[in-house]
Formats: sequence, structure tokens, C-alpha cells
Amino acid sequence: MMKKSISFILICSLLMSMPQQLMAQEIVPENIFTYIQRGDGAGIRRLIDEGVDVNQPGAFGEIALITAAERGNHVVMRELLTAPGIDVNQPGWMGMTALMLAASGKDIAMLKELLLVGADWRLQNMAGKTAFDFAIDSNFKEGIKKLLIAGADYNAYSNVPIVREAIMEQLRKLEHATFQDFQMREIGGGRRRR
Repeated sequence: MMKKSISFILICSLLMSMPQQLMAQEIVPENIFTYIQRGDGAGIRRLIDEGVDVNQPGAFGEIALITAAERGNHVVMRELLTAPGIDVNQPGWMGMTALMLAASGKDIAMLKELLLVGADWRLQNMAGKTAFDFAIDSNFKEGIKKLLIAGADYNAYSNVPIVREAIMEQLRKLEHATFQDFQMREIGGGRRRR
């Protein structure tokens, strides 16, 4: 009986020290995720101004930009995108990026913002899917258009007749579009040059 109680005490002391060990790790302060949950752009801005590394995962591996994208929070997303050194392509759980989440969630404003700051549509999640795949899967026509203009490869779907027809229709509409046209006209990248 004495051995069992000593083992129990030892296990309890180990479990009690775990949160202290987690807190000792260098992680993004949990309040950044609280601010994201609340949609508090001003709180995020304060943390960025204080020098918080927004790329550093939280205690449970969550990524600030991914969390904002999952919530569709545009105010927080804009603040995070202004942080020095922000990695717009940092993958979260299962390799998902913010651009993939914007494409799967049919969020055209977020998709435009992410493409404008250099989000890479070619990245694949752990299942081998890209942001373009998610746009196709969710029948997100505006997203398909923006990703095609950004250079997404429609050939991956050329063996699926319905998708091929939809993509070819988009391409016909975009006949002479370039990425610069896309930046100027579609995502507000400045005044259009003539």
C-alpha cells in the first residue's frame, strides 16, 4: 500500500509541474489568441508594437494568422499582416495555410489580402491539396478566378469534365489578364497603369 501511495504522489507532482514546464517554453502569450477570439485589432496592434513574434506557435501549437483565418476575422488579419516578419505561408494543423482556409471558406476579401502580401497558392497541405484545390472543392468561383490570375495550375483538374468546363470558362473571361492586372483591378494594388 505504501508503494502505491508513493507512486501516486510522484505522478501527481509530475503532473503539477507540467504547466510550469509549458510556461517556461518560449511561446506567444496566450492573450494574443484572446485578442483574436475577441476580434480586438487594437490589442493585437499593441502586442505587435511590443515586439511579440506573431509567427511563434501558442502553447497548443496554434498559429495566430491561421486562427484569425479560421475565424474569418478581417480586422485581426489586417493587423497581423502588418507585423514585421509575418510568415503568411506558415502552416498550421495538417499543413493548412491561411490562404487555404480563405479559399475553403469562400472568403474573397481575405483571399485577396493574402495574395497581395505574397501568400503562395502552390503550397500543399498534408493531404496534397492547394488553395486552388479548396476553391474548386467549395465551388468558389471568385476564388478560382483570383487564383488562376495569380498563376494557379488548372491542368490538375483537366480530367474532370465539369471542372474543366468551369475553368475553361473562367480562362475565356480572363483571356488577357496578368498578375499585375489582378493586383491593380482585383485587389486594389494601386492605380492602373495605361
